[in-house]
Amino acid sequence: MAGVGPHRVGGVGNHHLRGIPLYFEILVIAMNTARALVVVGLGFGDEGKGTMVDYLVRKHQARAVVRFNGGHQAAHAVVLPDGRSHKFSQFGSGTLAGADTYLSEHVVIEPLAMQREAMHLEDSGVSEPFSLLSINEACWITTPYHRHANRLLEQARGDNRHGSCGLGVGETVEMAVAGKGLRVRDVMRAEPDS
Repeated sequence: MAGVGPHRVGGVGNHHLRGIPLYFEILVIAMNTARALVVVGLGFGDEGKGTMVDYLVRKHQARAVVRFNGGHQAAHAVVLPDGRSHKFSQFGSGTLAGADTYLSEHVVIEPLAMQREAMHLEDSGVSEPFSLLSINEACWITTPYHRHANRLLEQARGDNRHGSCGLGVGETVEMAVAGKGLRVRDVMRAEPDS
């Protein structure tokens, strides 16, 4: 897979296979050679992607994990033999093993939740988690506005609620599709003049 960037790996979103709806999230594990392993969840979560990614990173001494798509509603659980555990939301599931994380342009990030996750990773023994993280500048950003809009819309649906997790990921994507919203590049600060 040499030369294949994370933005060209597979597909994302909702698809159907013989009438069965599939939601898949792709996690790419960059190996120490010109190979990559892809972990795909073909359900609606809870397939064990986090555990599998951590295992593969350790087994192959992988250098990086690429999150191809999804948002901060993810909870990729990893429990280590020494009892440490973490539910990965925005960092890659190989972080406890020291692998870098790359978030592709198809990932929706939430900076406040990312900071909380980094603090938990530090408490779990990961020194400077942000030094292991690279974020594509085209990622969309979820703000408190999106989260509140999500919860208000869900309440307004009454009996027709669809079971949103209330984190604003859907509203962020909806604004992105409409050509509005906030991307990482919109909030990046230029390096100061030396």
